[in-house]
Amino acid sequence: MFTAKQIAQIADVSLEHSLLSQTDTQFLLKISSKLALGDLITTKEQNFLDQIIDILSIEERYNVLEQKLSEHTLSLFKKTISNTNEDKYNSIVKNEAKTGLLARSLENKKNISFSTFSEDTSVFFKYKEISGSMTLLINQDHIFYEKLMKYKNSDAFDFILETLSAWIIYESDCHSNKEAEILKESREFWGKELRKRLRSSDL
Repeated sequence: MFTAKQIAQIADVSLEHSLLSQTDTQFLLKISSKLALGDLITTKEQNFLDQIIDILSIEERYNVLEQKLSEHTLSLFKKTISNTNEDKYNSIVKNEAKTGLLARSLENKKNISFSTFSEDTSVFFKYKEISGSMTLLINQDHIFYEKLMKYKNSDAFDFILETLSAWIIYESDCHSNKEAEILKESREFWGKELRKRLRSSDL
């Protein structure tokens, strides 16, 4: 459990670098003040705090925190992420056993928006996740992008987007740093192989 001082430190860094919404940052400060007074936080507040930590664990945000937080706070932050992911994993497993539909537990990830980015790289797609909302990002500089857009507004186009969406949902819910790195490398390798095959084919 974070101390009042540690939560205040996370809130300060988040505010300075706009890592969270103003509402989420104010919530952290409220919890910090509450703990400083010796008050206990409610289960609902703890769940919300876990959600915020989950948001801050996203790569671009975590990279900022890694540079700004003290070693002890960062260590506790990593431990909290691990525990949160374990709880999420257990919840998913129980839900899968009950319904047989793994994605049902990802309530705030059912709706995925789509956007593009430009990058001279073999990566065809990636994603970003902000406050529980996911965006599938397609690299418009990748050779496959132009070919894919020929089928826009078709069932084939929608099917490919759904396939990529399934990938990013799975990748975003990985349960360890090692697994996250393996999935990221696999996604990048897939894009590289796709580019190589399309360049050497007549498709």
